[in-house]
Amino acid sequence: MVITLRNNAKLLRKRSLFKKERSFLRGEEMEFKHSYQGIPSKPVSKEKLQKIKEKIQQEQRRDRNKLMLITLFFLPLIVFSVYTAFKDFSFGFPKLITSNNHELIPLQEKQKKYYFYLEDGDSWLAKHHYHNAIFQYRNALKVFPSEYDAQYRLALALSYQCQYKFEGCEEGNKLIHRLLQNDPTNEKLLTVKDVFIHWGSTP
Repeated sequence: MVITLRNNAKLLRKRSLFKKERSFLRGEEMEFKHSYQGIPSKPVSKEKLQKIKEKIQQEQRRDRNKLMLITLFFLPLIVFSVYTAFKDFSFGFPKLITSNNHELIPLQEKQKKYYFYLEDGDSWLAKHHYHNAIFQYRNALKVFPSEYDAQYRLALALSYQCQYKFEGCEEGNKLIHRLLQNDPTNEKLLTVKDVFIHWGSTP
């Protein structure tokens, strides 16, 4: 047993059969350093650089033209879609209407003015101040020119002025004939027409 252990110890003290090649890795590294000289490159001529530059610019112009064509094609569709979707929305603001003096006045304010002129004209007409009544009815027609009530009141005031002051007969007669074209059997209009026939001249 003791002899066996001694023999094993002797074997452990023996040198390895293979010698270390310390210069293997270093030699390969040195060989690699000597062999690497980089990628050889030749100088590019100015003509070739100019061609490359022109090619890049041409591609960029082509891309811009494509983008412009796409934008011009889809932009009207987008604008039309947005307009169609939101044209009836007021977003909480009152609708605006252009008046004769090109000022933007809310519809509610115009209606308020219109009814004020009618009521004030009626007040003057009841007091037999025909000139003032006619003035206010004309103001109402400036707000809403096609309103029947204002036109009828103006014709009525002109009939009183024609009857008692002999003024406005021709204007009132033309107005009442225009109203009768839309409603020829209206008794009120026919009554006012008789006043103009009696006190004024027919066209």
